Amino acid sequence: MSRPGVRIAARFGLADELIDGLRAGATDVLVSALPARGPGLSVEPIYDEEFALVAHPRWQEQAAEEGVDSVPLLSYGPELPIIRRYWRSVFGRRPSGLSVRLIAPDLRTLLRLALDGAGMTVLPDYLVNDHLRAASLTLLHAPEVAPLNTLFIATRRPRGLPDPVIATVREAITAIARDAAS
Repeated sequence: MSRPGVRIAARFGLADELIDGLRAGATDVLVSALPARGPGLSVEPIYDEEFALVAHPRWQEQAAEEGVDSVPLLSYGPELPIIRRYWRSVFGRRPSGLSVRLIAPDLRTLLRLALDGAGMTVLPDYLVNDHLRAASLTLLHAPEVAPLNTLFIATRRPRGLPDPVIATVREAITAIARDAAS
């Protein structure tokens, strides 16, 4: 997909801010856990990821004896967006009384911190499966049905002819997601 004069920049952040950027024209292609709604947007689901509550194995005994709520928490955002969804889905309640040790809006940073033993976090299965098999991470809770998170791809609908670069990027991201799901 290398074409002269084409520059692709990736930006990470919270979904609402990124969706606003798409609506404002600052972003051309968006992958988000929230569907971007509104006139002039084209949105489709592309991938379902499962969430897992994980930590370094050193936290396993404490979680078993005192409950998972006793393990320090590593979160993606101050509102505990991923944690909140997991707690409601699995435990049927809001997360309360958790000790937030660190907030980092980057899943790979949360993974690294969990691997280093800083606390527990909720991450997508594709990030943690190899570490669970290697026993460098452990599941602190194994629900019968893991919570799902759907990822969406969104672009603005063109007013004239579609931009071939944006269409190509969208198609490539969609193909990668579909391949990962199979």
